[in-house]
Amino acid sequence: MKYIIVAIIILTSFYSATAQSQNTFFEFNAGYNIHDVNTKIKKGDKNLGSGLIISGGFGHYFTEHIGITLGVKYSTAKTTTKLDYNDHIDQATDKQTLLDTPIKNLDIQYANLKENTEESIIFVPVGISYRQKLGSKLLLDARINIESGFVVQQYFKTKSGSINVSNSYINTYNGVDVEVENVSQLNQYGAGNAGTFSGETKMKKNIFAAGASVGIVFPITQRLALTANIHGTYSLSDQKKKDFPHIFDGENYVGITQSALCTKIHPYTIGCTLGVKYFISKK
Repeated sequence: MKYIIVAIIILTSFYSATAQSQNTFFEFNAGYNIHDVNTKIKKGDKNLGSGLIISGGFGHYFTEHIGITLGVKYSTAKTTTKLDYNDHIDQATDKQTLLDTPIKNLDIQYANLKENTEESIIFVPVGISYRQKLGSKLLLDARINIESGFVVQQYFKTKSGSINVSNSYINTYNGVDVEVENVSQLNQYGAGNAGTFSGETKMKKNIFAAGASVGIVFPITQRLALTANIHGTYSLSDQKKKDFPHIFDGENYVGITQSALCTKIHPYTIGCTLGVKYFISKK
């Protein structure tokens, strides 16, 4: 990350020193995103999230049409996953100390369980820009970016639905075999409704992504212009890090992205922004 900051400082200093004779601009954009943490899961349904995006940066055109851009962008990615299925766990540890061998089998039913997975990311996009006149006033601005990203925050939270746990075990107590099946009311032994959960999702935090945008530039003075853009970013990095066998093991809830139910994580965003562009040189 420090090398990216040093590069930004060097480029900013260079462009500031040569701006009076070259076509250099600063810009600021804000808008709306449809975004997705994009978990590839074996079971369940997914819904996309939405939210704001904020970005700023500068650029320089070497020719009438071709230039380079460098900026900083804050974005979020969010997915809501709905689970409806049964999970079976054999040979789990039982804390019921009266039994000689504390082993049990679990049946875990996820009933309309909705979990939000969300992360906030800061991107540093570097791109090639192409511009073209559209009539006497408007300009077309198209870009292709490569984007280095760092995750600021990751978390999960169950929003609604239930997790119902039933215990079954065959054990020995004082030399007598004891069979108990589908016990769902012994809350102190991990049975019953497990409640709601939230916590940090430990996905990989460094992201490499590709992006593209196309927009319209409308000058209102010699230096100032209004912009409207459509953009998209797709993560080339797989953020999958851990692979616990179960989302919930009767005691601990790890979240969908850290379980074996999730196979890949490639966040993406699609959205539109409005902004302003300020040209340091008048031409």
